[in-house]
Amino acid sequence: MKKYTYHPMHMHIHTCFQSGACMESQLYNAHKLGMKYIRFTDHDSTLCRTFTPNIDFSRNELEYKDENRVRVRFDPIGESALDFEGDALRVTAEREGGTTLWTQYHRHMITLLSDVTVRVGAVLKSGSGDLTLTFSERPPEMRNAKLVYPLKPGRNDFFLRLSDEITEELGGLDNALTDIALHVTSGTLLVDKLELDCMHDAAEIHRRQKELAEKLGEKYGIKPFVTFEVSGAGEHKNCYSTWVPIVDYTKYDHPLGEKEAADYLLSHGATFSYNHPFLHAASHKKGDLTATELENVVRLTAADIISTKAYGASAIEIGFPRGRGSKGFTLEHHLMFWDILNSAGLFLTAVGDSDSHSSKAEWFSGNNFAVWTAADADIPFPVPEEEFIASIRAGRAFTGDPVQFNGTADLTGDGLPMGAIIPVTDKTVSEKHTYTFTADSLKSGMKVRIIADGELISEHIAEDGQFEYTYELSPIHTVSFTRVELWNEEGRCILLTNPIYTVNTDKFAGDIPKERVYGG
Repeated sequence: MKKYTYHPMHMHIHTCFQSGACMESQLYNAHKLGMKYIRFTDHDSTLCRTFTPNIDFSRNELEYKDENRVRVRFDPIGESALDFEGDALRVTAEREGGTTLWTQYHRHMITLLSDVTVRVGAVLKSGSGDLTLTFSERPPEMRNAKLVYPLKPGRNDFFLRLSDEITEELGGLDNALTDIALHVTSGTLLVDKLELDCMHDAAEIHRRQKELAEKLGEKYGIKPFVTFEVSGAGEHKNCYSTWVPIVDYTKYDHPLGEKEAADYLLSHGATFSYNHPFLHAASHKKGDLTATELENVVRLTAADIISTKAYGASAIEIGFPRGRGSKGFTLEHHLMFWDILNSAGLFLTAVGDSDSHSSKAEWFSGNNFAVWTAADADIPFPVPEEEFIASIRAGRAFTGDPVQFNGTADLTGDGLPMGAIIPVTDKTVSEKHTYTFTADSLKSGMKVRIIADGELISEHIAEDGQFEYTYELSPIHTVSFTRVELWNEEGRCILLTNPIYTVNTDKFAGDIPKERVYGG
């Protein structure tokens, strides 16, 4: 059997398309953790902007909806007073104050890869002031880059092409315009113009991102895979295949449905994951869910996924040690959900991630799971994406916290790699199969939990260093499976293997992925 090396990689990371992160800051964080690979999955709905907000001071409204039904709001800074004078927003502050722009869906936050221009018109009637443009968090301090333009007394007009304004020292095009603020100190400012414009060609923006990512990756010795997250068609899905063209929502005369989006990915030969399965499942209900309601959502969501076969996904996001969503869904709910899918013979590779939209959050605490994906041990750096994608499809991957766990781990069954399906028949179903879990760099007091068909069958306290445990199981269901969890001394899950399955082919009527069957 081929020998594999498992490489850690963050699989769901956002960059220079909205508030917070940029590609370099995420590469910097990955480099600190010793990673050689990362996957950038920015929202395709953000890449594929069809309009920028219409900012209209002549309406004399501090909050309104523009012609695209997007809310626009002017917020005071400090104790400023905001009102109107003619067709201008009047900002008055006795000390330091000002106004900042807010838009629904972050429509004013635009990647500089799209050639952004900003036009501002303002009259400084008294006091002092400035126009401040805030951009992404820059390594190593992770402070936001800024451009500040002082206001002179009287009329001020700015026409700023940001690709010309931003310097390489501030990150160049690896930035998003995240905030536009006009400040006034001890005086009055009238603002009558604020316009944004940018290129809307999603394919070209994505091409520029890939080109820039390669250059930044070389700086840190990391291979970036630049893909996208399908975000405008039901529950989000991460495309793992870099060759797939970005979804262009402007070509559709109707809202894109989940199946239609998945079919688009599959038509291009994509491998993709079904993301954060409960994030929107209970969004219709206000307030917290009861324990019974949470479990009902888990079971109903699992039934939906089984009925649709996850729309053809090869992976599903499970590894959320701090839970995911605002309704109380914990890691235990995700594990319960996953085990229902496993028992039903829906062979989806479990992945965990940070889904980080910031350089500061979800990297060294929180839901900071990476995915260790197998590659042929003889392949040198950089491993081609096809090798990693093949392993995701086959389940040759485990997910865990790269801060809490920096060793290696493996689960084999009858000598076959993680994710394998072992075919059995009515005649051989009583035979036992041998499984071995190995891990190194463990700390004394960590718990190794052996799971079979969703039930805990044994628990072991690790010592410092190497751990190995071999056990035998006979299939008890048409689809049986075993997997392993690692929990640290504080009671936090820090690693989940993918399962090894036995499938009774005389009884199982579902599809068995060819990538998971060895020697057949």
